Parts: sequence; structure tokens; C-alpha cells
Amino acid sequence: MVISMPVHQRRRAAGATDLALGQVAGICAIQRGQMEPAMSFLKSLFGRKEAKPAGQAAPLKSTEYKGFTIHATPFPEGGQQQLSGVIEKEIDGEMKSHRFIRADRFPGAEEAADFAIVKARQLIDEQGERLFK
Repeated sequence: MVISMPVHQRRRAAGATDLALGQVAGICAIQRGQMEPAMSFLKSLFGRKEAKPAGQAAPLKSTEYKGFTIHATPFPEGGQQQLSGVIEKEIDGEMKSHRFIRADRFPGAEEAADFAIVKARQLIDEQGERLFK
């Protein structure tokens, strides 16, 4: 047996549903609005600080190797020092540079700088001037 509802009752039921959904959406929006300042405060207390990009880090150590200049530029990331560096060489009167960042992290900047020089030498031995292509 199929029971059909008169049109005016269907409209009233649909309107009530729309109203209920609108009220729920409004309550959620108010709750979100109230939560945003609290979340901002918590993020400022416990959120991670933005690390300086490797491009802004000053070279901690520099050395020459096979005609290349190596600059170790570790930067803070997650409470440790991220390994990064720059390899430079003048080719045809133009200074070429290759920036590298590795996933390795170290507790101290000196350790990260030492290992950056080791990794740069390895890159130079493997690729030479192809680094700049």
C-alpha cells in the first residue's frame, strides 16, 4: 500500500527540513567563529615556527674543491639543523651556482656544515660541471 502526502504538507515538511538544516549550519558557523581565536592562540603557543629558507642562510663554512667553491648553509628545521649548501663555479665568465638541500638533519650546525661539504664533494665528483645544466 502506497500513501501519498498532499502537496501542501510536502512543502511544509520540506520547509521545516530546510529551516532545520539552516539552523544547524548557522550553529556550526557560530561555533567555528568562536573556535578560530582559540585555535589561533593554541597555534601560536604550540605551532611550529617557520624556518628561514635555505636561500637566506649565511654560509657557515666555505671551501674550494677541484675549482668549485662550496658553501655550507645549514638552516634550523624542527629543532635541528637541515643539511644544505651551495656549489659555485665560474664558467665562461659567468658565476654558476647549484643549491642542494638534503633530508639529513643534525643536532648542531657545525655537524650539518661538515656533512654538507662532504656531500658537495660527492656531487662534484659524480656530476662535475653537469650540476649547472
